[in-house]
Amino acid sequence: MIVTCMCMVWLLVGCTAKDNISIKNTEFTIGVVTKAKDSEYWMSYISGLNNAARDFDVNVILISPQTEKEADVQRQMITDLLNKDIDAIAISPIDSRDISYIDIAQEKGIPIYATDSAYFDVDIPYIGYDNHKMGEDLAEITAQYLKGNGSVGIISGSLTQAGHRERVEGFCGYLDEHSSIRTAFVIDGYSNLMLPETEIKELLDNNPDLGMIFVTNAVAALGLADYLEEQESSIKICAMDAQQDAYEAVKNGRIMALANHSGYENGYQTIRRITEIVRDHKELEETMLQAEILTKENIYNYDLQGEP
Repeated sequence: MIVTCMCMVWLLVGCTAKDNISIKNTEFTIGVVTKAKDSEYWMSYISGLNNAARDFDVNVILISPQTEKEADVQRQMITDLLNKDIDAIAISPIDSRDISYIDIAQEKGIPIYATDSAYFDVDIPYIGYDNHKMGEDLAEITAQYLKGNGSVGIISGSLTQAGHRERVEGFCGYLDEHSSIRTAFVIDGYSNLMLPETEIKELLDNNPDLGMIFVTNAVAALGLADYLEEQESSIKICAMDAQQDAYEAVKNGRIMALANHSGYENGYQTIRRITEIVRDHKELEETMLQAEILTKENIYNYDLQGEP
C-alpha cells in the first residue's frame, strides 16, 4: 500500500529527473511512459515496475498522461523523456500509428520498446500479452456458449491502439473461421471508460438476438455488467484485464469469462526484460505473455498478482 501511494505521488508531481522510482543502482535508468494512470490496471502495472526495479537494481522514470485520450500529451512526454539521461525507454502508445519520436531515440542510441500495446507497421520490440490470442480464446468460449450461432457485439477501447485492435481481430477472426455467429456491432473509443446507459439501451434495442458482448477492457465491461444486471438481461459478457472488481464479477456471474491480463506481470516483465537485454547483454527470445481465461469454475484458484 505504501509503494502504491508513493507511486501516486510521483505521478502527480510531474515529469522531472527526481521523480524516479528510487532504487540502489543509479547507473542504469529506464524511462517508462504508460497510456494513463486512471485505472486499477495501470496502478497494478506500476506496482510491477516498482518491484522489478528493486529486484534488478535499476532506476525507473515513470510518466503518464491523465487518460488514454491524451495522445498529444503523451507524445510530448516521450519527446521530453528522450532528452533526459536514460538508457532505454518503454512506451505503451495511445496512438500506435505515431512514430514521430522514434528517430530521436535512434539518433540518441536509446533502445525503444513497446509495452502493453505494440506499434503498427514498425519493428519495435514488444513486451506484453498476446492480445490476438486473448481475443481468440474468448471467441472460442463465446462460440461454445452460443453453439456456433446467433450474434455478438463488441465494445472496444480505441482502435488506434494496436492492443485493442488485435483483441478485436483475434475475436472476430476466430468466430468467422469456426462458427456462423454474426457480429452485430463494433464500437470503439472506450479505453477505461463506461458507456452511457442511453447508448447501451439503444444497442440492445437494435439487436434483440444478441447473446454475448465482448469488451476489450474491464472498466467498460463492469459498467455494462451493472446495466445488464439491472435490466435482468440474459446477455453474457466476456472481457479482459486482471483487477479485483473484475474477478468478483466473474465469481458472481456478471462476467462469464475474463482473460487474466495482469498489469502487474506486464510491468514487472517490462523492466526485467529491458534490464537483461540492454544492461546485462543477455540474448532473450522474443516471447509474449499468455493470459489464462478465468471463469466461475476456476476463478477461485487465482489472486491478484503482486497485491497484498
